[in-house]
Amino acid sequence: MKLKILKNKRVMSVRNTQGIKVKRCCASCKYKCYDDNGKRFCSIMQLPVEQKSLCTRWVMANELQKMGHNPGKVKSREYLRFVQKVRSEEMVAIEEGRMTKRQCLTVEQLREEFRKAGGSVYAIH
Repeated sequence: MKLKILKNKRVMSVRNTQGIKVKRCCASCKYKCYDDNGKRFCSIMQLPVEQKSLCTRWVMANELQKMGHNPGKVKSREYLRFVQKVRSEEMVAIEEGRMTKRQCLTVEQLREEFRKAGGSVYAIH
């Protein structure tokens, strides 16, 4: 299977379903992969590719198709600090043999404990 690589061509943009501009190039392609050295290559052609290269089989990467679709939620700084403190204490207790990994709190338990103390897990904007 021979594909034509279009080098040094002007980079065109397309819009995803949310109207966000995505550059049409190997860097945004569904078939881009990385080797063990972090170099980009095409999974179809099994050849190294440059950032702005483009072939006739370009398809927008799934992550870029979904970009802007679901904004999600941002966790509050206080909650993240709480989790960090609890996890640090758990790691020390495990290292000292006072508890096992199985005894660590689950994410749901951490959230519940934080909420009981009057905190909000998510930042409010």
